[in-house]
Amino acid sequence: MTSPDASHRRRSVGDWVEKFFWNLQDIYHELKPCRFPFIVAIIGALIFLHVEQGREVLRALAESGVCTGTTSGVRLGLFAFGLVLWSLASWYSARVLLYFDFPKTHVWHPERTGIWQRVHVLLPRHVPRILGVAPMFIIGWSFLSVRGSYEHDVPPRLLEFGWLAIGSGILLYFLFALRRRWLERGAQYDAGFAKTGEQISDSADRKKIRRLIEMECDSLIALATMAASSVALALMFVFDPVFFAGAFGTGAVLMFAAASWVFWGSALVYVGSWKHIPVLTFFALWIAVCSFGNDNHDLRVLKREAFQRPTLRQALVDWNSNIT
Repeated sequence: MTSPDASHRRRSVGDWVEKFFWNLQDIYHELKPCRFPFIVAIIGALIFLHVEQGREVLRALAESGVCTGTTSGVRLGLFAFGLVLWSLASWYSARVLLYFDFPKTHVWHPERTGIWQRVHVLLPRHVPRILGVAPMFIIGWSFLSVRGSYEHDVPPRLLEFGWLAIGSGILLYFLFALRRRWLERGAQYDAGFAKTGEQISDSADRKKIRRLIEMECDSLIALATMAASSVALALMFVFDPVFFAGAFGTGAVLMFAAASWVFWGSALVYVGSWKHIPVLTFFALWIAVCSFGNDNHDLRVLKREAFQRPTLRQALVDWNSNIT
């Protein structure tokens, strides 16, 4: 026969496992709105770490202009500016989406105590910062990784750019933290952690909103600026892609594209989460269907005279005239 103590221990373990996975589900659903910056970061890491064309972009930025013709102060500056935009777009999009109180389809755990309560407070605060600095760490590590593709004469700029990007990511994370402390100076932001046995209110840590119009004026201006900038870049590349892409450089174009993808992808997440419509799934299916009918553009070739193959007799005559 099973003793009452053993049966009680099994029930306790079962309850602990159930609460553990229930809380993990809560965390997943709470952070789900900021998934698009994470997706773009993963795609960027794959491109610059494992795709040879992406690695070549970094090599071209680090090599001298005599070898590649792509290294210039303007292009390097635009690449750095685009990387900063990608980082800021990832951070701000995730932060804004976590402020919204979307209609829930998930049943939350009725009790959040102890470490789980702290996790639910810390993650919404730190995850946007991590997503914001992730592009700089990805690019920095990619610069350092590309050094292994050289047998000799490794460009020193690869090492310099790599550590510069990683250092900038660390600095940006501290700036995000200082910004929060500066905005909430005078308030005991972490007062709940100093008291044991006191539950921390998630609503007290950050205010939830339901509509885009409820956001502060500064936030709306920032979102409008991001939208206008991405639209302006899109118009540039649509109407004169050769000039603007050539002036910006491939690296800067990729950085601007990543920033735009993060913003508009997050906008689609907002619409889908609010209306309970799988917008991203529809777009993915639409792209997959359109890929069957897409074709590359016609290649531009130089004009040349029509070629006419000589007859065998004429070829022999020409050959004989050349050797005599």
